[in-house]
Amino acid sequence: RLVSWSGLPRVDETTEFAWQAGTWYSLKLTSEMKGGKMTAKGKCWPRAEKEPPKGTVGLTDPYPNTDGRPAPYGHAPGAPRARSAARPGPDT
Repeated sequence: RLVSWSGLPRVDETTEFAWQAGTWYSLKLTSEMKGGKMTAKGKCWPRAEKEPPKGTVGLTDPYPNTDGRPAPYGHAPGAPRARSAARPGPDT
């Protein structure tokens, strides 16, 4: 799910994804500002598999936040806390 973190709902792109218990996943999130619009794309796949060529979710925000950066956020009530292995991409 890609959303803008703001007080009022503006953009929301949700894709169903069949999570499997006991499986580690890789997540890739990219964004690009162009012509005053921001395009965000995300991929999620089982860590043991190759990265898929096509994204899992994406959206274009015509009125983007111009400060900050995209970041993953998770909410899973009752789930144990996990350490993040997030690392910056090659362009940062």
